[in-house]
Amino acid sequence: MNSLLEVLAALGGFEIAQMVGAMLATAKAEKVIIVDGFISSTAAHIRGEIAPNVRDYMISSHCSKELGHHLLLKELDASSLLLLELRLGEGTGCPLVLGLMQSALAFYNNMASFKQANVTAVN
Repeated sequence: MNSLLEVLAALGGFEIAQMVGAMLATAKAEKVIIVDGFISSTAAHIRGEIAPNVRDYMISSHCSKELGHHLLLKELDASSLLLLELRLGEGTGCPLVLGLMQSALAFYNNMASFKQANVTAVN
């Protein structure tokens, strides 16, 4: 059987190869990679053959309605933050998840502790 990289070279589109490279560069810069739908999940799967540790930087935005996407996420052992059955293309899951991630960071960084908020125990 051919390696995923050989299959990409023979059959894959240039956009998938670019995404693989972008994922590798983003992980090298130690930044978060938001993986969107079917095509970017395909790139994420191929990048696994090159650099498995890049997985540590990846967040799956959503699980699309495409059967292939469900199978890829299972293969990647990834669970998505959103289950909206999107089938729109154009990276529509990314901006939805970006807002969710920014909100989570704001809570984490700015929320007062119980002590700071003067919360007392109820007896």
